[in-house]
Amino acid sequence: MKKFLTIAIIISLASLAATLLSGCGTDENKNVPVTLKWRYKTGFWGYYSPTVVDGVVYLGGQVGYLKAIDNDTGKLIWKYYERGIIFINSTVANGVVYVGGICNGCDVDGRLYAIDAATGKLKWYFETGSSISGFGSPVVVDGVVYVGNTNEMLYAVDAESGELKWSYRIEIAPTRPAVADGVVYIGRRSNNLYAIVADSGELKWKYPMVNYPTLSWVISTPAVADGVVYVGSWDHHLYAINADTGELKWRFETGVVNFASPIVVDGGVYVGCTDKYLYSIDADTGELKWRFETEGAIFSPPTVVDDVVYVGSYDNYLYAISISNGFIRWRYKVKEPIVSSIVVVDDVIYFVTGRVFFTKRLNDFTRRLHRGPYIYALEIKK
Repeated sequence: MKKFLTIAIIISLASLAATLLSGCGTDENKNVPVTLKWRYKTGFWGYYSPTVVDGVVYLGGQVGYLKAIDNDTGKLIWKYYERGIIFINSTVANGVVYVGGICNGCDVDGRLYAIDAATGKLKWYFETGSSISGFGSPVVVDGVVYVGNTNEMLYAVDAESGELKWSYRIEIAPTRPAVADGVVYIGRRSNNLYAIVADSGELKWKYPMVNYPTLSWVISTPAVADGVVYVGSWDHHLYAINADTGELKWRFETGVVNFASPIVVDGGVYVGCTDKYLYSIDADTGELKWRFETEGAIFSPPTVVDDVVYVGSYDNYLYAISISNGFIRWRYKVKEPIVSSIVVVDDVIYFVTGRVFFTKRLNDFTRRLHRGPYIYALEIKK
């Protein structure tokens, strides 16, 4: 009798483990056209997004560690350690990982790191004097790394040597920049979008967000397409601004804070908001094409692949939405909110789960990020 009882317990535990590995603890994901390839326990913030290059997933958002994970097996390849640093989103270019960090009881602060992508060995670091902005990450264009810090500075650093090319002071911590046609576009937590000449660091123009001046932060990454800069603001609007002149083209009002970064694909602008909606907006006119309601706030920047928009929500679901009409195709449930970017490479969807808690202040939302357990790799079924 004991033998049969032991076998029954083992079978039950195996069944439970399989259910937990599915990512949700229910049968809800059984008929979804993706399968869990692997998941990796990250141990800290889920807001920071994976970077997938040449078969490797690079992941920050953890105290002390930047990790490189095999995208086929989900196994650790290497990890780079710096005590007390919370590494943010990384950028990989020419075999080098560029990443900054936020100080969390650390020995050093304000460094931009260049790390060999194959070995995890440090190549160089650049001292900025203050934590790299937690709202952004480095951008590498034409051999130059652009990154902001919490000391109100935007830096242009030589990608090979780590030497400073120029710096520009921007009030309050800059966000992740976008670089297009020789211009760096970057927002700030004090109501302005800046356009800065990439070669010289000179100001080209700045556009003030004035609809909600007490809290019109621009903390999303701008998207640039066809001579227009698209960017969201905490003043409840998505803006389309002429990239050359800085003049407003149109402004679209959403329900609440625009935290996630927009993307522009085939004449459409796609952006998620904390009002639970994913919006599809005509890039030329600013008119609403459709909107899709999830069951939670959206912090996750969407990704478009073929005719599908992928977006994560605070309701613990990854959504696949038809780009033409906004109808849901499927959704996949996990155990934690999805607040990172959605990355799709070679029919595999990568995202990180995390948790954001809200408090009301200044008639709007402030955020505190807490521990998020996993990075997921979902394989799209053929």
